[in-house]
Amino acid sequence: MSTLDPAAAPPQINGDGSWLFAGRIVRWIDGDTCVVDCLIDLGFSEMATRRRTIRLLGVNTPEKNDKDPAKRARAAAATEYVNELAPVGAVVDVFVVGYDKYGGRDDGRIESLTHGDIARKLVEAGLGVPYDGGAR
Repeated sequence: MSTLDPAAAPPQINGDGSWLFAGRIVRWIDGDTCVVDCLIDLGFSEMATRRRTIRLLGVNTPEKNDKDPAKRARAAAATEYVNELAPVGAVVDVFVVGYDKYGGRDDGRIESLTHGDIARKLVEAGLGVPYDGGAR
């Protein structure tokens, strides 16, 4: 189980090639992007946190600055939903797979310790659509 306690296990690489970090939600930018503080192993038993922006893999939610008011409303609903699943300060597992094709963000999964995979929950709730990284 993840915690941000320095006694926690350091980040590890998983069989799927992702890196697993203990994280804490800093804020949700929108329904499919968040900022997290990740516990990083600096070596020699020294741990620190690094702030990362994570673009959720497997889901796309409406953009909050869309010209269409209905899409903006759905974007707000998606952001509200992820805030309920993993509110600011919540401890989460962060699985980083790589870098976002638009730059500045990591591609990955966020798993709530109580609710599981956030991207999957968005799709199940009808607040996001499955997305494989191709053209939207």
